[in-house]
Amino acid sequence: MNKKDLKQSYKDSPTTAGVYLIANTQTGHKLLASAANAQGVLNRHLFELKFGQHRNKVLQQAWNQYGEPAFEFTLLEKVKPDEQNVKAALEKLLETWQQKLRIAHEHCY
Repeated sequence: MNKKDLKQSYKDSPTTAGVYLIANTQTGHKLLASAANAQGVLNRHLFELKFGQHRNKVLQQAWNQYGEPAFEFTLLEKVKPDEQNVKAALEKLLETWQQKLRIAHEHCY
């Protein structure tokens, strides 16, 4: 496969909408969010953290202090593939997980 074919293959691959969690196992701090391409966003977070360029400076500082082994990246729940309104489904899932986890404001990234 050449570079052009690889790019097209990536673009054609299905994305997974869902709710994800980044958790610092040392401090208990968490980042809970949703995305139309949750796995892609998790990969972006990991890439930015590894290269010291994460947009969330507090999360980046914690990564620098505790290192990669202190963090867990989890796709908590996926939107059903047949869901018509993905945005609304993501909002509902995120709200459900916020209630389940009850992350205190002082423990959020």
